Amino acid sequence: MIKLRSTVATLAAMALTASFAVTAVATDDELQPLGVYEIEGITWILKSQAIDGELVEIPDQVLVSLLMEDGQAGGQGACNNYFSSYELDGFDLAFGETGSTMMGCLPPVMDIEQAYFANLSQVASYQSGGIQMAFLDVDGNFILEFDAAPPVTVVGAWTATGINNQAEQAGVVTSAVTPQVTAEFSPDGDLTGFDGCNDYFTTYEIEGDTIAVIAGSSTDSFAH
Repeated sequence: MIKLRSTVATLAAMALTASFAVTAVATDDELQPLGVYEIEGITWILKSQAIDGELVEIPDQVLVSLLMEDGQAGGQGACNNYFSSYELDGFDLAFGETGSTMMGCLPPVMDIEQAYFANLSQVASYQSGGIQMAFLDVDGNFILEFDAAPPVTVVGAWTATGINNQAEQAGVVTSAVTPQVTAEFSPDGDLTGFDGCNDYFTTYEIEGDTIAVIAGSSTDSFAH
């Protein structure tokens, strides 16, 4: 019977290196009619993608994002951060070779990421309704559908999709326990959640794009 390491240490590792996916509210709206809308400089969240010729919805707990700006593209690819280049000419669009970090995630997260990267390489054009966007292949088939991301904020409830296993120097990994790890950021700086064994209570501070977790407390359960 081994007591978990300090909740604060675990939380700090999670906050600095974990990959989180926020539960998004999906909509059933159809893609708006073709229009001339700006698609660059906007963070897009993948809603569905082609798998074996059929559009399949992305699970709410999986985050795949895309930002295109000044010929460079990138975002969160379900498991890894990724980067690419792109060329945009009217409604014609093509992406260069995709590179990414090398974290490993369990299925179906990794399967979703690999399918996404494969679909990006097949993009030939786009359509946009302003708050929605779709990518098409050379035959005019819809292969990726996105919604514009809501304003960025850390406030809200989050679920871990990967945690840095520092003890075994295994990098960011997922396990059966990972989806149980949660973090809820309140607007007034309180941070609470569940670390896989204990409930924890602490505070946080944000400066620019940096977040600092302040030492807090937790319940006193044991892990076997």
